[in-house]
Amino acid sequence: MTFWIDTARLADAQALFGLPPLDRHLRALARRPAGTRVILSGPAAAATRPEGLAVDAVADAAPFADRLRAALAAATEPALVVLDGGTLVDPRLLEVLADP
Repeated sequence: MTFWIDTARLADAQALFGLPPLDRHLRALARRPAGTRVILSGPAAAATRPEGLAVDAVADAAPFADRLRAALAAATEPALVVLDGGTLVDPRLLEVLADP
């Protein structure tokens, strides 16, 4: 399963209890089984990487649609979960999206 996370709006993100949304996403994804692929895309793609999680960072200032189109074209799996790195999401939702 591949998770593609847009980092364009990280500067506007509100931390919850001191932890920014992107860090929450990455921590939740680090608990996923081996083989989970995470791609950070956008101008702020160089982010903290939790231990045990392979993260590909694609620092690109292109518009969202162009970056997403490129990610879809390069996808090697039938499913690509797209997340906004600046939006808070319940980590249980990632599990539901990954294992429909």
